[in-house]
Amino acid sequence: MTIKIIATGLLICATGTAQAGFFDSLFGNKEEAPAAEVQQVEAKASSTAAESSSTMDTVVSVASGLIPTLTSQLGVNNDQAEGGMGALLNVAKDSLSDGEFSNLSAGIPGMETLLAAAPALAGKGGMGGLSDMASSLGGAAASLGGLGELTKQFEALGLSPDMIAQFAKIAVNYFMNSDDGTGELLQKGLSSILG
Repeated sequence: MTIKIIATGLLICATGTAQAGFFDSLFGNKEEAPAAEVQQVEAKASSTAAESSSTMDTVVSVASGLIPTLTSQLGVNNDQAEGGMGALLNVAKDSLSDGEFSNLSAGIPGMETLLAAAPALAGKGGMGGLSDMASSLGGAAASLGGLGELTKQFEALGLSPDMIAQFAKIAVNYFMNSDDGTGELLQKGLSSILG
């Protein structure tokens, strides 16, 4: 009984001051990777994670900086900036191919949030039959239908229609600094507004 108590006491003391490898010395040394190799793998994983995080932070900060840019340059509030950009991105979505819009979405993190911020208007496309008729005519008529919807969305946000082009120019210029072609894609998607 005293041997069990002494052994238990030694184990408790040993675990309180245990260092790496203590139990290996008690129960036999198991083959392990050398400490230098483990440290190199950990350092490499840490470095890769930091690079990925840094890249993602840069992309997110570039996109998230657009809303403050719009609010400061145009004197609009956050809701108006987000809703206006969402409305513009819906125009770009209709103007670009699926692949182009997918690339644009990759360059603008939080795109779904912006698209959801665009005011929803009554009827399909917000203009009911007029929008449907314009779409069926194609070309310039479809652009006019889309611009009419965009005008109504901006008015719903408390913004005048003349701000549409200002929003578009600021957004395109903002993303022209990115290396991934986001600015060019946005410019193409908003060409009917930019003229």
